[in-house]
Amino acid sequence: MSADDLLAELTACFEHELYPGDDNLVTNNEPGYDLEALQIRDTFMVHTWQTLPDELMLYEQSGYHFLSKRGLKYYLTAYLGFAVRAYAEADSIPDGLILSLTLPTAQGDLTT
Repeated sequence: MSADDLLAELTACFEHELYPGDDNLVTNNEPGYDLEALQIRDTFMVHTWQTLPDELMLYEQSGYHFLSKRGLKYYLTAYLGFAVRAYAEADSIPDGLILSLTLPTAQGDLTT
């Protein structure tokens, strides 16, 4: 499968994904509690997953760590697409996403 075919398939799978709402993007919206999460929320909420710029994902490589489950589900395609389009520049994004999406073992240890 070519990169273009994979990007088209990703887009088709998530094209109807609904925006979860500004207050549901990050894990904590409480003012002053987690400033980085609030920064991610404020930066991402002006973009759909289709328009999230590659430059922003490059700058906010760990931004998905602050997204809520619904926020990650919504922006996952943007991160995956960036990794397909620019794997070397995506740096730790592919590995980090896999780790984030991996269920823990019964003991809660991801290394066994």
